[in-house]
Parts: sequence; C-alpha cells; structure tokens
Amino acid sequence: VNANEFIETCKQKMDTGDYDNYVNSIKETSRLVLDDLGQEYSTDFTQQVFYNLIDYRYSNYLPTLITTNKTRPDLVLSLGGATVDRMFDVNMCKQVLMKGVSLRMKGLD
Repeated sequence: VNANEFIETCKQKMDTGDYDNYVNSIKETSRLVLDDLGQEYSTDFTQQVFYNLIDYRYSNYLPTLITTNKTRPDLVLSLGGATVDRMFDVNMCKQVLMKGVSLRMKGLD
C-alpha cells in the first residue's frame, strides 16, 4: 500500500464509518509493503495512524517492508521518534540502502 493513499483512504473510511475495519485489515495482513513512507503530509492524525500500524506489526513480529527516500531525522520529524525507533530496531529490523541514480531521473542529466 502506498503510504499517502493509505492515509487518504483512512480519512475517507472515517466518513463512512468503516475506518476500523480498513485499518485492521492492513494491520493484520500477513505481509505488508508500505511504499513511499514520509511523502504524506504530517499531522497528528497521520502520526497516530502510522504509530498504531507500525507498533502493532512490530509487537506482533509481522513482516513489514517499508520503502522511503527520507533520512532517519526526516522520518522522526514527520512520524515521531517512537514510530521511527520501532522501524530502526537493529534486533528486529534490517535496513537496506539502495544507491544509484533514480530510474525516474535517468537520461535527464
């Protein structure tokens, strides 16, 4: 799920009363890929939603792959320290730094 689309869908589901079912389906999926984390507009709401999601998956040892082009300090600013601490726990998480030219920018230089 794209992180920004996830937040937008959460907001829509709040209006329809289906928020809990939607968020629980994402939280409890056997494997989650959370794409482009940190691109969404940071608010108290987004910070709380991502904390709840990541904390649940962290606490239940559920496989979660997170992609982002943000640095750790940037993520702390947008998501909060507690959320980022769970994402960077060296005992449970593995970080893979992808280096190279963005495919979107290839040929523009």
